[in-house]
Amino acid sequence: MKISASVISHPGNCREKNEDNFCFNGKLLSTNMTPRPMKLVGRSSHPVLVGVFDGMGGIRAGERASLIAAEVACTACKEINKVTDYNSFLVRICMQANSIACDEMIKTIKQRMGTTASMLLFSNGQYHLCNIGDSPIFLFRNDKLHTIFHEHTEKENYLRLHGANAVLPKKKFKLTQNIGIFPEEMEIEPFVVSDNLNCKDRFLISSDGLTDMVSEETITDILRKRMSPAKTVRALLQIALDNGGKDNTTIICVDIK
Repeated sequence: MKISASVISHPGNCREKNEDNFCFNGKLLSTNMTPRPMKLVGRSSHPVLVGVFDGMGGIRAGERASLIAAEVACTACKEINKVTDYNSFLVRICMQANSIACDEMIKTIKQRMGTTASMLLFSNGQYHLCNIGDSPIFLFRNDKLHTIFHEHTEKENYLRLHGANAVLPKKKFKLTQNIGIFPEEMEIEPFVVSDNLNCKDRFLISSDGLTDMVSEETITDILRKRMSPAKTVRALLQIALDNGGKDNTTIICVDIK
């Protein structure tokens, strides 16, 4: 199977700096903004790793936390051809990033910081998903948009108390897990899952700068147009900016052919 992917990242209309970062098969966000999408073409017989990291904790701290996670993931890409257990490999990336972030909070940053992590690894006709936090991962298959990540927020507790069909309040739910939690407070548990790839699958990973500004219906409409990944991420970013662009926005689109 052939893989075609693109990533774009933008600070948005209201933020001076970009606290997002990404891993794009060994490349990360080295400047405040990528005005043009990065592109990637490969085959699923050769492992490909992409991920989005949404930092938090103030500009300096959030930017540093997401960079730590991106650097760990990009460094891990150098060893990816030797990996046999991809799910454990992805969890180790989260654990290592968490350890470094906690160490820097104590020794350097002197304040709390954290980041989400949402990653997809493609190899041998399968995808392997790992996420912690709430940066969404979608699969567009058979003309439908499927949410395939686990949302580590207080939304889980709300639905447990009020029922799975409860009307959700119009508020941002707080994270219950993220990279940047001290082990003595809680042992982080990244969500992992694997499944087979289908021809014509489309995957989308983003920070919430996209999903807070653009509805899932609109995202579905854009994905349904089957534009190239580069044109798709540009189109989605532009809609997010037109709708206010209140947060940093990072988008990765992956096509399987």
